[in-house]
Amino acid sequence: LLHPPHMSIDDTAAPYVLEGTFGQPAEPAPPSTAPPEYVNEGLARWNAGRQAWLEQTKGSGATTRPRPKDLEVDEVIETIFSPQFGGKLPHAIPLPQMVDLMVDLWEADGLFD
Repeated sequence: LLHPPHMSIDDTAAPYVLEGTFGQPAEPAPPSTAPPEYVNEGLARWNAGRQAWLEQTKGSGATTRPRPKDLEVDEVIETIFSPQFGGKLPHAIPLPQMVDLMVDLWEADGLFD
């Protein structure tokens, strides 16, 4: 690396913009600017879409799910095994309740240990 005679090695560490003749330092280079702050555009779009969805569902009169009916175990068992109902239940039964019911039946019959 060649250095101009009037500069020491330590002087070359400072950034200079060279103009005119070689070795004539001009003003120091402007300090580097910090990069712009990162903006997560995908998250911003998602939040905007979510907000629009929330406003739409709020205005449409959407309600929460109705509370499930109390489970009449005997009625459900009769409905499941009765040929006249064809195994179709008269109303929806939440899956966790149905699983508990079936496990109880299987345990009573000795099919589930």
